[in-house]
Amino acid sequence: MKYLRDFLMQGLIAAPFGPIVLAVIYLILGRLGEVDVLAVERIATEILTVTLLAFIAGGIPATVYRIERLPLLIAILIHAAFLYLDYAIVYLFNGWIDFGTVPFAVFSVCFFVGFALVWLGIFLINRRNARRLCRMLCERGE
Repeated sequence: MKYLRDFLMQGLIAAPFGPIVLAVIYLILGRLGEVDVLAVERIATEILTVTLLAFIAGGIPATVYRIERLPLLIAILIHAAFLYLDYAIVYLFNGWIDFGTVPFAVFSVCFFVGFALVWLGIFLINRRNARRLCRMLCERGE
């Protein structure tokens, strides 16, 4: 029950960012002349789906990484799988990628490279902080 509460709370915190990102993307596309007019149904559908996407994307880490018995690598793989499915379903549903081998392969490569780069950044920052903490402890003689 605790994990469900964490999922819901973090999902609710993240959910508003989906429509904000969508609005920024459409403003940029509008400035570039790529999008002129959008149907109300399309905008409403995209707002609802990206809100759900952000809700799931925000809630999954709050749950997966708090399960104490779960090894970190398994948690990362579960996180990646849920995010991948979340993004793929929303992108396909909204027509942002075509259902075909090449578009799906490009999407998949971009997703997993991006996910790996984010985790590389997290790893490097944590390693730097751990080394800094060790240096501080060694300097104090502890």
